Amino acid sequence: MGYSISVTESTSFLDLLIGKCAQHYSGQVVVVSRLQEFSILFAEGMLVSIGTNGMELDSAIQFAIRYCQLSAGEAIWDYVQRRIKYWTFGQILRGICNMRVADKESIYSAFSLHTVIIAEYINDSNFTIVSDRTSEFILNSEDKNWLTNIDVLRDMIIRRAEYWEKSSVKKQHSFALNRERFDSTIHTREELKILQSIDGQRDLFSVAYFLGYDPLRLVPLFKKWLDRDIIRFTSTKDQVCNNKELPHILVVDDSPIIQSMLKRYLCEDYNVTMVGSALEALNYITQDYHSVDLIITDIVMPDMSGLDFCRMVRRIERFKSIPVFILTSKGGVVDRLQGHFSGATKYLSKPITKEELLSAVREYV
Repeated sequence: MGYSISVTESTSFLDLLIGKCAQHYSGQVVVVSRLQEFSILFAEGMLVSIGTNGMELDSAIQFAIRYCQLSAGEAIWDYVQRRIKYWTFGQILRGICNMRVADKESIYSAFSLHTVIIAEYINDSNFTIVSDRTSEFILNSEDKNWLTNIDVLRDMIIRRAEYWEKSSVKKQHSFALNRERFDSTIHTREELKILQSIDGQRDLFSVAYFLGYDPLRLVPLFKKWLDRDIIRFTSTKDQVCNNKELPHILVVDDSPIIQSMLKRYLCEDYNVTMVGSALEALNYITQDYHSVDLIITDIVMPDMSGLDFCRMVRRIERFKSIPVFILTSKGGVVDRLQGHFSGATKYLSKPITKEELLSAVREYV
């Protein structure tokens, strides 16, 4: 049986994560910060993992796939999804290593960094515990071999905190690309990938985390771009149709052409937010201050397919009944069945007219 973890106004997230109270705790603790809701999984006084909305292992593995730049990301994710309910923590990670796409040291480092980055993110804001779940999570010897030593985590967080304190670029800062100063010919491929993710909505943490980078690694680049006026600070989230009195639709599609088309179709009647990937969409909808009434998603996208995105949305308690439309050029019978079994509310085929889309949306919003 786990026991209650108490939090006072003076408690830091570091105290919660690696303090004496956690060293004797087993179960799941849900922590809500102003930024997001996180679940921390403890077992036998050891930190197992941190994630969003109860998806601790899922988010850690997704980060590891991006951080290690694994070309077989989709195959790994399919492998994990088929085993996550039956295999233990250590068995899944050993299975990934057995696929010979990454060694244990790389995966272990990615998991440790994933924990530290989220700990830093939460520690900068006020937070509360909203749920104290005491269900047991039993570890075997194989699981324990994969868990990061608490002292190592503590040292990493303290050392990095000193760096963040001195940095003029903070992980909560949001940035916009200054297209008048942007010249794609003078940047490396890696730099272009990062710059293309700067859209006026994402903060430094979001850009780094969802590309699989350590935010600290991006600080020198962002400082250089700020000095050259290639990027600029922005203080607001730039929603493309920002009338908060209207129903809110989230569009998930990596095509600027489709985004532009749906913007024209929907903006007169709805508050519309565009994101370019399923991972970014998950980050967006799990932030408490974002209320979404309907989601429209493509299937073929980078990092995660629309079908996997739909399945993950349905696993989040407060989104089990939200309407999710799949809008795609893959309109075969098998594709529609896959959409249905992933939890999609409606399956729409591209190309689609304004009248067809609005008619479908009005059935649910």
